[in-house]
Amino acid sequence: MRAGFLPVKRFCECARSGPVFAGRHRERDKRPFHNLGAYTHKLIYLSVHYPIIPSKQQGEELRGLIKKIRDGTFEYESKEQVLTNWAQYDQAQIHEMANYLDNIRDLVNVADRRIKGRTPTRKRGPGRPPTDPANIAKTLLLQTYTESSNRVAEGFLLLFREKLGISCHFYYKTIERGYDRESVDEIMDEIIVITNESVEGKETTFSFDGTGFSSSNKENYADKRKKQNSMKDRKKSKSTSKEQADDSSPESNSVAKKRFS
Repeated sequence: MRAGFLPVKRFCECARSGPVFAGRHRERDKRPFHNLGAYTHKLIYLSVHYPIIPSKQQGEELRGLIKKIRDGTFEYESKEQVLTNWAQYDQAQIHEMANYLDNIRDLVNVADRRIKGRTPTRKRGPGRPPTDPANIAKTLLLQTYTESSNRVAEGFLLLFREKLGISCHFYYKTIERGYDRESVDEIMDEIIVITNESVEGKETTFSFDGTGFSSSNKENYADKRKKQNSMKDRKKSKSTSKEQADDSSPESNSVAKKRFS
């Protein structure tokens, strides 16, 4: 399966048009998903599986297999232990960010040249020329890598502008509006075409889940949502306790005197 996923809204639209049986559905999402290797081009294989009730013999085989596993008598063929080259691992960790910045610069430059080579030149109208979409695309990819806000991304732009080959500085509002520019989306689409060319015909034993997170880390949408909900609950409990403290106002002197009269 190609990198990406089918949003729930799009899946519902497909479902309304009729059932899809082992067919292909190709969608092009206009929203940018700025992660190298997982982007908006989606080749999704949809299939409808009807529940099949296992036979009595299959159920017995399954129960026998479970019993062997619990008793420790199941013959398991262990995989060969893979040796880790720690020297290469250390070098990869040290040069990770530098290599990523180089990849951003080179991929965006290649994608920009491809697009300009096949697009006829347009006559520019009056007014200030727009910010180069290639520069915005580089900043958006850097922003996704650092998981930073638009204002912090502007600070990273000041820091890594020369490394990324960006000729001018622009403000965080330009970064924010970059998500809605078709020229930036076109560059992102072309980057995915380039990255897919290097693995074409090799996607047989691996695939992407579309989240952008590493498959080796226990970090996904559910974990992030759980953390957000726990923070909301803590804030809600604090506000409730504060309101209760405000409601319990001290008694006035007149009320206190009436008790002793």
